[in-house]
Amino acid sequence: MAAKKGHPKYGGRKKGTSNKVNVEIRSRLKLFIEDNIDKLQKDLDTLQPFQMLQIMLKMFDLVLPKNFNVEMNDVTLRDFIALPVSERTAVLEKIEDEKDN
Repeated sequence: MAAKKGHPKYGGRKKGTSNKVNVEIRSRLKLFIEDNIDKLQKDLDTLQPFQMLQIMLKMFDLVLPKNFNVEMNDVTLRDFIALPVSERTAVLEKIEDEKDN
């Protein structure tokens, strides 16, 4: 039987409480990265800058809070991630061109 509208909440997680599964996964991922940091760095060093940035952006998505924003020339990191690959490539090429000049 459904509870009446406006009744107090009983049971369940309290607002703001972390999901135990997510906490465990993040903890294990952190340990994995710490244990393999040298190998990961060697592998990243073999990639092209754009490939390395793509991987780093995906890793950021795993460890940073969802509301975390980093400003990049009037574009937030979340906005950049949401761009189609062709547009991300164009932005990165523009940044590289500006860096070279």
